[in-house]
Amino acid sequence: AGRDAAERKLRGDDVDLNGLDKEELDEYKRLMEIDFERTAIRPGDPRYQHDVQVEFEEAEEDCGWDESDDYVASDDEEDDDLELPFLP
Repeated sequence: AGRDAAERKLRGDDVDLNGLDKEELDEYKRLMEIDFERTAIRPGDPRYQHDVQVEFEEAEEDCGWDESDDYVASDDEEDDDLELPFLP
């Protein structure tokens, strides 16, 4: 019965897995993996398309969170002493 309830809860946008214990979370992950494998489209599948590119319309509303031009560093932020890790 628990598995059926978990499978039903996988459908929807408001699934909150943060409060689950490890066993419950592992069960959700297992069920999500099964669902993913069932619906995955791979080369050789008649529905498979290589390099699909989609044009999106302009957003209906301004989200603002990705507007890097609006960012102004405060006086508290000093990046003169900032040390970046070496990336090969």
